[in-house]
Amino acid sequence: MHGALSTESGRWLAIGTIIIAPLTTSAEIHVGTVTDGPGTHNEAIRNVFEHEVLALTQGEFDVVFPSDKQLEGDWTMQGIKEAADRLLADGDVDILLALGILSSTEVCRRGPLPKPVVAPLVIDSAVQGLPQQDGMSGVRNLVYLTSPAPFKQDLKAFNELVPFTDLAILGPRPLMEAVPELRDNCMKVVGEMGFRLEVVPVGDAAEVALGAIPANTEAVYMAPMLHLSQADVGPGGRGAWGPCDGLARRRHAAACPAHGALCAPHAAGRRLQDLAGGVFAPFTPHH
Repeated sequence: MHGALSTESGRWLAIGTIIIAPLTTSAEIHVGTVTDGPGTHNEAIRNVFEHEVLALTQGEFDVVFPSDKQLEGDWTMQGIKEAADRLLADGDVDILLALGILSSTEVCRRGPLPKPVVAPLVIDSAVQGLPQQDGMSGVRNLVYLTSPAPFKQDLKAFNELVPFTDLAILGPRPLMEAVPELRDNCMKVVGEMGFRLEVVPVGDAAEVALGAIPANTEAVYMAPMLHLSQADVGPGGRGAWGPCDGLARRRHAAACPAHGALCAPHAAGRRLQDLAGGVFAPFTPHH
């Protein structure tokens, strides 16, 4: 099976199709998953996908997610590859779900696969140069689901709220190292918009990343930090990493689309309100 490419609207239909189509003679379908690495969000992500898959296949197939087939990488492409290799070689696993941005990219780079694989979290497949052929992956046993990153729309909306010229992007180091095409595309977009840019990789040390932001920076765009815990990136995060504790204290305007929020000393003359997510102004640029 050569899986169709899809955006959000077809995500669950595509997943249901790949589960059902090649395994119609199987009494029980075992699904294994691999996430990018340890994280407090993993269980929630698995639960969402498991719920939707079971809802789609209810009454048709007996789909199970064995607990010992739910693996984690280590936030490196090599560690993710090793976890995926285990599941692909496991005779008790019928389908592999790659439930991470890195793991989705990793399986899409492999070529023909020995069993059905779904990669539902691909960002900008065209930018990454992932295989495409007539609206399909063109790769045996691979379905990947892709969504364009709304980065340009985010920056435009951010700049309308808080005018700036000098921008810093805080990006997760694991993603920036594993998929440099996404980083390079961000740099291209920023250049085309006429901003000056500093890209700051974020590892595990909050203060190191925050301290690397140049003094002349007027605004900070923070990408999702899935490799960090909610205690690190949420409001009041330890190590002064929470968006308000770390960025606003340095008098930077900060767009945090993953939190649906804007954090700034002043936001287009709007007084910031104390919301559940911290001292934020609402930020929903691409709706």
